[in-house]
This record gives sequence, structure tokens and C-alpha cells, in this order.
Amino acid sequence: MGYTQLVTPNLNVTRTPGWCLAFVDDALGATQRLATAQASYEREIANGNVTTGFNYPSGIWVVGFAHISQGEYAEMGHVWLVAPDGHIEDANGTHVSYGAMASYLGKVAPLENPGWSSWIDGVHVFENTDQPDNQANDVQYLRQFGKVQMNQKHWSIDEVGEFGGRQQVISHELAGAAPYSFEANGVLDPTAEELEQGWFTFGLDTMDIKDYDEASNGILIDQIGHNDANDFVWVDATAARNA
Repeated sequence: MGYTQLVTPNLNVTRTPGWCLAFVDDALGATQRLATAQASYEREIANGNVTTGFNYPSGIWVVGFAHISQGEYAEMGHVWLVAPDGHIEDANGTHVSYGAMASYLGKVAPLENPGWSSWIDGVHVFENTDQPDNQANDVQYLRQFGKVQMNQKHWSIDEVGEFGGRQQVISHELAGAAPYSFEANGVLDPTAEELEQGWFTFGLDTMDIKDYDEASNGILIDQIGHNDANDFVWVDATAARNA
């Protein structure tokens, strides 16, 4: 299987034990940061970006995660960077392997359920250049999960209008190829602050996918979560997957 490195970490950043996510996010220049490594791990699991275990790809930088259920750091998780030669860099320093790192952390933060990811906090670290057949396009890829996560991405407001008695906005990036319509592509109820700043985020970050259209590369999402067809909006599958 082939991989292409998209982002190479800068290791010349501050390392503070206990602040593992800050180290990795700083090294990669992450912009969509969360509070704990466990939250980031769960987000990438939901996005379908995690492979379980620690059989890392060689020759590229990889993000590693693990759960912690005991001790001072329970439910906070741990995150690190795996180097192309397999050694590990984390907030505590350099380790020759996953086993060495797990042994070093010991009883303070026993690691469980390790995995590795191509994404973290909005950064696409590497991509698989041998895409499996069941992921031939982004609609098929998202169909596997039935949900999509927007990661609090900022979507530009390109059009403002009304449909069905409710104010709506359209983001051309989110909607995909023209033509656009408020009936199909309108995102509901922007706030006054969002209209002034020119971008919005979804109030519901993880949304159910209600329909798929490979011909237009579209997915129909429930933007409110009430399972009401009036709240559904068609968005571009590629934009949604890469949010």
C-alpha cells in the first residue's frame, strides 16, 4: 500500500509532559483543536481515519493515539507522532518504539486500544495513494459510516436568502458545483454574528446522512438532528469528508 506525506511535523516546538495534544497540534500546525487527545481520537474514529493497532506505515510521519482509562489522565487519551523510521516523538521526548513509550508512561498513564490516523484536528497528515475499491469516490466512502462530522469548520457565506419562511445561507465550497438553490443547498438560521463575519459553523457537528447522489457527488444531511425533511440540505461529499 502506498502513502504520500502531505504535512511534515516541525519538532522544534515546546514539549510539556501532560500536554501531548498541544505538542502534536503545534508540530503539525493544527487549526481545529480540541481539549484532549481522547476527543481528537474519537473524532478521527468517527471520520473513518483511524486504523487500530500499532503496525504503522513505514517511510512517513503518522499520528498515533491511545485511550487511557485509569490514573490521573483517565479519559484524556494520549497522542504522539511516529517518525518514518518508526521511532516515536511525544510531549515527553523521544522513544524507540510504541512499547518503549508505553513502558515509560507505565502506571501513570497506561495506554489502551492504540491506533493510528492520517488526520488530526483538521490536518491531513498523509494520504493513501492506493485507494480501496469500496472508497472509489467520496459518496461511497461516506456511505460506509452514515454520518459526517464537520469539525467546526468555517464555511464562507456566499449567498443569503430565504426559503420556506426561514433565512438561509449558501456556501459555494460546501454546496459544490453550481447551480445553487436555497431549497437544496440552504443552511438554516444563520446568526447575526455569522452574517456579519461572513462565515458559519454548524451547530450540530456530527450529522446523519439521509441520502446519497453519486452523479452530483452529493450527500443529504440532517443539519438540525430532528429527522425533519425541511431541515435536510444537500452538500458536496468531498467538501464534507475533508472538513
